[in-house]
Amino acid sequence: MNRLLVWKTEIDATGCVTLDPRRAKHVREVLKAKAGDVLKAGFVNGALAEACVVSVDETQCIVTMRATNEPLPPPPTIDLLLAMPRPRFLDRILPQLPPLGVRRLFLCDAVRVEKHYFGSQLLKPGNYLPVLVEGAEQSGQPFIPEVRLERNLRRLLADIAPDYEGHARILAHPDGKILAHPDGETRLTRTLALQTQGEHPRKPLLLAIGCEGGWVDSEIALFDSYGFTRLSLGSRILRTDTACVALLALLQHP
Repeated sequence: MNRLLVWKTEIDATGCVTLDPRRAKHVREVLKAKAGDVLKAGFVNGALAEACVVSVDETQCIVTMRATNEPLPPPPTIDLLLAMPRPRFLDRILPQLPPLGVRRLFLCDAVRVEKHYFGSQLLKPGNYLPVLVEGAEQSGQPFIPEVRLERNLRRLLADIAPDYEGHARILAHPDGKILAHPDGETRLTRTLALQTQGEHPRKPLLLAIGCEGGWVDSEIALFDSYGFTRLSLGSRILRTDTACVALLALLQHP
């Protein structure tokens, strides 16, 4: 934990925050904080702050939040469209998304997605939000991605694809939409150059990654119809969790 993050709704009537067991244990056992210590902190998707430890013991940890003048870092600009992976893979992917600069996560169905994956308990906000917050605490920044579950890929693309059209008018790029595909012909170095060239802040970018079996031809044609550029990392087929981390890390290249 490089920055303690809390939700504003956790502040009680006295202005204190009673940390949940995970954060309390980290403050007590890893940070070894004592009453009166001040920790780097912030509000989820909000301002940066300091947390003043009021009390800490084996049963609980209570802090108060104090505003600072520390400027916020630039917000994330990469959106990830992900065919629903195996829940155990999704559990690995989620905490990586805040450190890798994901602004929004779109989870969708695909022909090769096992339908029972959508019954996973991990898809409940009460289960995935703490995982995302833990990832943001590791990153030292307060941003966590918005998560949207839309099982119909065609409906999802019709809704979100137009949001990235402006990218093409600024950069010599088909659009700010990339489809990860082993047969893609676009060189990653060119994509990185176009993503960063003269852009401050960067324009939003949408990255689509398929499930373990990949996209079928009809789905690829649908992405093509919305102007996605096919991008390949090479001929080796990657697992979904590996592809997510590799591509997102490379797209964060300055």
